[in-house]
Amino acid sequence: MTSLFKYERLGGFGSLQFWNEIVKLASTHARSLGGFALVYKAAQSVIGASTGLPRTNPLMSMVPAFAIGAWIWGFKNSVSEQFNMYLLSRVLATGLFTLGQRGYLPFADGNAPGM
Repeated sequence: MTSLFKYERLGGFGSLQFWNEIVKLASTHARSLGGFALVYKAAQSVIGASTGLPRTNPLMSMVPAFAIGAWIWGFKNSVSEQFNMYLLSRVLATGLFTLGQRGYLPFADGNAPGM
């Protein structure tokens, strides 16, 4: 996204400032993703050990993912905002597809426009 929207302001591909910004944003993204994965798996293990629920139980994924996602991705920066928009689009698309599969929407056969 930086190369699309900040290209001119940062001096283009030949600019050191441009590449510093790219590395900074990639580092923020990698730390956030790595931190989420580490804490999420640890929370799953702790919840599973304390409750005896199997990992296939949906609560074992939803509860830690929501809580840790809000904690890790809740900061106001461009990386978190972009990631949150991506997640929202995936949740909405999955919800609409599921409603279609269950017959609540007109494309119940799964042949939605553009699919």
